[in-house]
Amino acid sequence: MENKLYLSSGSKTQTGSAKEFNTDAMVDFTILDGHVFAVCDGHDGVNGHGALSSKLVTESIKKYFFNRSYKDMAAALTNAVAYANYSLFELATKDPKYQGIGSTLAILIYRGGKVFYAYAGDSRIYLVKNNELQLLTRDHLVTNDEAAKAEVSVLLGKNKDVRFGVCKNPLIAEPDDLFLLCTDGLTDVVSDSEILNLLNDKNTSAEHKSLHLIEKVQSLNGIGDASVQVIEFTQAAEIIKEKRSVNLKPIIIVGLIVLLLGAFSYFGYKFYPDMVAHNELPETVQGDESESAAEETAETIRNETASESEVSYPDDISEGNELEQTESVKSEEVTKAVQKKESKPKAKQETSTVQKQQTGILEHTIQAGENLYRLGLRYHVPQQAIIDLNGTTATKLVTGQKLKIPITAMHKVAAGDTFKSLSAKYKVLVKHIKSANKMEEENTLVLDQELVIPLP
Repeated sequence: MENKLYLSSGSKTQTGSAKEFNTDAMVDFTILDGHVFAVCDGHDGVNGHGALSSKLVTESIKKYFFNRSYKDMAAALTNAVAYANYSLFELATKDPKYQGIGSTLAILIYRGGKVFYAYAGDSRIYLVKNNELQLLTRDHLVTNDEAAKAEVSVLLGKNKDVRFGVCKNPLIAEPDDLFLLCTDGLTDVVSDSEILNLLNDKNTSAEHKSLHLIEKVQSLNGIGDASVQVIEFTQAAEIIKEKRSVNLKPIIIVGLIVLLLGAFSYFGYKFYPDMVAHNELPETVQGDESESAAEETAETIRNETASESEVSYPDDISEGNELEQTESVKSEEVTKAVQKKESKPKAKQETSTVQKQQTGILEHTIQAGENLYRLGLRYHVPQQAIIDLNGTTATKLVTGQKLKIPITAMHKVAAGDTFKSLSAKYKVLVKHIKSANKMEEENTLVLDQELVIPLP
């Protein structure tokens, strides 16, 4: 079983009932090797602008850590707070309208299993561990006899240099640890015991815990702005499943069958391309001319049979005449045998002539993405046939290159032509005609359109 530590968080803020504007500000963001959380309570200057001061502090913190990785995080945290203080102080001194502005800060950084934190003013950081609420910060307050409430003694932006609190040693985050960052709007009206009860609910998420805290402030009619951030660490167990034995025999058998079928398909297509792709057999005439040639051959055989059966011998012929007649019959049989033998090459010659008439050459310009395999599928031509026709150039295709493709014919669409009639005329399937011309199923023929008729 492997254990991992997961971080979840929730943030909420509420404007005080006695205030018109919320002067608190919050920020949480990931850095290259961790996560940063911060809450600020902005204090008005001579002309107000408390909201601006808290916003400027959070933006300065984010700017300092943006796209940076620091080796010494404790030192980086100290420098980040000092940078935010100087940014606010510089604004207050350059422009009189911002004179007197300041802001508290509570900041927490989680990196590599460790928690770093710093604080200034009366914004606080709590840790809930083992069902106990621990205050990690110390309020920077001074008691004034004339004032009803103690005043904040440390605020960012009040002076060029500021003394603020920083953790001496980082905390080691453990499962079920929970951190709370908050402004005084929460702690002024909600007691520590009530905070612990709300944070200790194991059936609510960090987001819901932050919501419940703000709802508690509302129910008590808190007059100050209240902002909270809840960061919770949980342990998720990844159970490593037992390795089960798998019967590989069926898988191996299926794999061998697929491999054999693939091998048969490949070698059958490679060594018998003409017979597979075109159905061309030696001594065969295709199409209607094949039927007429067969009929002529049958008619010749019938005529020869009839002529042989019509030979007769008169009863009163002499021996000399009988010999002469017999020689005449033998001569006729020899002549017919010779004619019969000569008829075969003639039929073969007619076959090759018909095939030659049905075969043409298309000059195809190679487009981007095309290859020999795709061209073979499109024009219903074996790849080897294209290679035989074009030589080695067909094996290294370049865009714009001219390539010769064997086809049946180029057909110009006439009135009355349909895919079905063209299929019957050229003995080519309709789907092959559409494929050669890159036509969709719904495409129709256009008058005078030039069509490529592929090989059967």
